[in-house]
Amino acid sequence: MSATFELRTANKSGYATVFVRIQSSRLGVNIRQSTHLKVPVRVWQLPADSVARRHYADSAEGYNVFSKLEKIRREINIRIAAGIPISPDEVRLIVASTVFETDISLLNRSKSIGTKHILLNEYIEQYITGMENGTRLSVHGKRYAKGSVDAARQTMKKFREYQESKQMTLGFQDIDMRFYKEFITYLQSCNYSINSIGKCINGIKNLLRAAESDGYNGFTYYRDHRFKAYSVNTDSIYLTREELDRFMSVNLDKYRKCYEYARDIFYVGVCTAQRVSDYSNISSRNMRQINVNDKEKDSKKFTTIEIIQKKTGNKVSIPVSTSLEKVLQKYDWKLPHISEPRLNKYIKVVGRLAGIDSPVEIVRTNGGTERRETLRKHELICTHTARRTGATLMYLSGMDIYDIMKITGHTSPSILKKYIKANDLDVAIKIKNKYDYFD
Repeated sequence: MSATFELRTANKSGYATVFVRIQSSRLGVNIRQSTHLKVPVRVWQLPADSVARRHYADSAEGYNVFSKLEKIRREINIRIAAGIPISPDEVRLIVASTVFETDISLLNRSKSIGTKHILLNEYIEQYITGMENGTRLSVHGKRYAKGSVDAARQTMKKFREYQESKQMTLGFQDIDMRFYKEFITYLQSCNYSINSIGKCINGIKNLLRAAESDGYNGFTYYRDHRFKAYSVNTDSIYLTREELDRFMSVNLDKYRKCYEYARDIFYVGVCTAQRVSDYSNISSRNMRQINVNDKEKDSKKFTTIEIIQKKTGNKVSIPVSTSLEKVLQKYDWKLPHISEPRLNKYIKVVGRLAGIDSPVEIVRTNGGTERRETLRKHELICTHTARRTGATLMYLSGMDIYDIMKITGHTSPSILKKYIKANDLDVAIKIKNKYDYFD
């Protein structure tokens, strides 16, 4: 039996990947392999002699796909007709040499250096799928959060677009310092910020590290100390205690309820110093009553919020203050739901109404070039500002940094320091109030 091609999708529109199927009872072969070529589903389902299918086949895109499929079919059928056994690895090599125009000697090099063979783009699909379905776990042994999966998918999308711009397909052997410099130049030409570029580089390094651990990647150029991700602080603000008080006391009677909901959700984020994915979903199931026995006084109870952080899987316990308890009771211990984009929009309005309008100079990057501009502080308030504000106010209150880490879930002081946004004057006042150095 000759090689055939098929789509494995339930979709009736859009694009789908073409798979090659090789079956031969005489040779004991039953192989299905992705060709990595994609075609419009509607076109594929048309009769071969239809006008629309012939029109697509004559286009530049269609000719590229169908000519490569025919070459794959011919290479495989020659082997089958000659009675030569064919393995899945050999099918992958035929696909690679045809679709990606890759030198097979480079693909075979992975075997000579003791690694298993897989194409880089094929591994990327496997890597993302594993993150999504839970077969690939984080360094903490937990399933990846949706945000982490989305970030990895975006990085790989940019990597694919880069390959398309170069009209070439890269393998593990191509990810070296030359690629690093050219990839950064490409992202800069697309007007990505320094931080976005840094996230892409980190995403690719994580992928290559995983491939090496899985035994697929024997090329370790990415370990070069120059192959690094850069970042800059752009909107590192927090609300002072006085600003937070104004934020919470602003009159919102003339505004829709969603603004009050957003303000209260943000305040819960400040009091808990959690990520928005954790603090926006707090409900009664997170509450726990703790009994404290005091030898000199009667035993007393207090409430804690217990959270398993989505990003890290860390368990944290946060004491519930009187003001936080009042907000939670207002909603019967179940916060209303507002999507993050709307939450960001509403809290900026509340910040403006509260007069949080001091000028803040920030750094933005465009195409890798830094540009400074001044905005009003309320324009920079976002969901993550709550976490920064909570951590910073805890620090300025005199709380031990290791106790703060127990609440925020950070694993080292150096990482927590990125969230503590106190300036030199704030720290000086903290030292004066706590240690009385000057009296």
